[in-house]
Amino acid sequence: MIKRIVRATGYSGLGRFFSTLGNMLFVLAVTRHLDASALGVYGLLFFFTQLFSGITPLGHPMYLAREVAHRRDDEAKLGASLGDGGSALFWGGALSALIWLVLAIFYHRLPPDLLNLAVIAGVLWGIEYLLCGVLIGLERLAVNALWHGVSLGMIVVALFLQDTFPLTLTALFWVRIIATTVGLMGRIWAMKGLGRLFVFSWKLSSYKESSFFWYSGWVYMASRQLDVLVLSFFLSEGVLGGYFLALRIFLTFGIVAEVLGVALIPFISRAYHGHEERSLEWLFKMVLCGTFLVGIPLGLLFYFGRYGLIAFFNPLLVSTVSPLLTGLSLVVPFSLGNHLVGAFFSASAYQRERFFIHLWVILATFLALVPLVLLSSVAGAIWVKMGSETLLFIILVWRFWKKLPLQQKESLLG
Repeated sequence: MIKRIVRATGYSGLGRFFSTLGNMLFVLAVTRHLDASALGVYGLLFFFTQLFSGITPLGHPMYLAREVAHRRDDEAKLGASLGDGGSALFWGGALSALIWLVLAIFYHRLPPDLLNLAVIAGVLWGIEYLLCGVLIGLERLAVNALWHGVSLGMIVVALFLQDTFPLTLTALFWVRIIATTVGLMGRIWAMKGLGRLFVFSWKLSSYKESSFFWYSGWVYMASRQLDVLVLSFFLSEGVLGGYFLALRIFLTFGIVAEVLGVALIPFISRAYHGHEERSLEWLFKMVLCGTFLVGIPLGLLFYFGRYGLIAFFNPLLVSTVSPLLTGLSLVVPFSLGNHLVGAFFSASAYQRERFFIHLWVILATFLALVPLVLLSSVAGAIWVKMGSETLLFIILVWRFWKKLPLQQKESLLG
């Protein structure tokens, strides 16, 4: 059992690494030869791609990973679960088509061909997520990691071509679509005939059970991307492009925090459930130590390395984006802390509470975003981002503290 867990964790981490690196390199390929205005257009298109990748599977990737894992030895039950996956794609596709039409009407200022390609890329990405969930449940993670690696390789080739023969934004979106399609075909092959069990139907019996995964995914995406959509109504494309690049660098740098948080979930889970002689007090100390002993050096590295980070993506935007990264560097420790405290909530019995905390912070964030942007343009958006990371950290730590037994609180207070 332990060997299987270690092997699965290794393949899952490798797949996540390939996927994250591929996304980062794709953004690098796009931003390297664009000015700020074109980058603003891409930032909005990137949001739409993320939007449709979440709509299409209707929260079923992780739901199917859970259900397929314990039903794979019973073909009838497995077929029912995969049938739910097919129904999710049916309804997700219908909802995607409706939203696609709305976007075509309200965002007529965007080039129609680029908007269409962004939507298609998002839909294919969503289908890929769903098939990844099935393969996780089947414990075919090595194959999943392999196809993430293949997609990464295609994007790396595009990146090298971009240096020699600059590709248009349209061509780069086609690279993304082709890479995703190849990955889809590979995953369908890896399912070894189980694709016949996907039944595209209007009946979605699993929605009640899977809806929480969908809502959680929306909240996570909103915390990372929705501000770009809101700002598109108030900022010019050039200013939006600078903000988008600053946000992508901040989120890319935050991968360290995300990976560390995910890696700690098994250890936190075992300590919380009593399989190891660790207490909530020990977990609380670990979270705070990680936040400040790791987070502060990361923040300093981010601050002093901000010019190099911007130049890596687009040297022409150093003077525009560096002031934005100055503010974001101050909240790098809180961003790390949010992932560490979040790992405790996910690994224990408090995942739902974490969801609602994130939801309320996002609502507060967007209530403050519009007036501050109207008052001080993009600087207001940075202040809101800094405030949301800080507020989320304070609330999560406070809720963690409330769960400590009185004796452990007294011990921590000395």
